[in-house]
Amino acid sequence: YKSACILIGSEVKTESANAISIKDGPSAIDLRGVSGSLLTLYKDVCAKYESLITKYQYEKGDGGTPIGTAILGPYSPGSWSVKSNSFGY
Repeated sequence: YKSACILIGSEVKTESANAISIKDGPSAIDLRGVSGSLLTLYKDVCAKYESLITKYQYEKGDGGTPIGTAILGPYSPGSWSVKSNSFGY
């Protein structure tokens, strides 16, 4: 999601420079909708990324430790949930 947010943000910036509307008699070219659609997609993807990051950082697992905690050794706080699930504490 972070990569998508960065890449779509770049596309939004590029397309916003190309957002033009030209009318010449009966013919017309309007490229403003492209940047508007990309902006909507950009906001949606970035909001989902922020939601996932918040959930990853603050939500607790079964053992009360954060979901993304690294297990560095047997006494690491991240290993508490693994120990409690495997030994039935």
